[in-house]
Amino acid sequence: MSERDRLWDLINCLINGTYSPKNFCEEFTRIYEEEVDYSYLSYEEKQNFAEMSEMASRYSEDNSKLRFIDKYFSATDMIENAKEIKLRTLGTVEIF
Repeated sequence: MSERDRLWDLINCLINGTYSPKNFCEEFTRIYEEEVDYSYLSYEEKQNFAEMSEMASRYSEDNSKLRFIDKYFSATDMIENAKEIKLRTLGTVEIF
């Protein structure tokens, strides 16, 4: 499986609940920042995956940190962004 496919798989797993937000954020950031060959990504994927990686790097389960709007992101934020990325890039949020 290519790194690009692994990123999409992680997004699907986050949306359908088979991957915890914490594990998703760790894996997504690692793969996107260290392993993916950006030349294999579409323009939309580059933009959307960069946005997701930025959010994932600022994910927190600590409610006291979540009070700082736009500094930290919750599990709900991550899941909603994953759905938006699928819709913007693929035109669907269905899991396949």
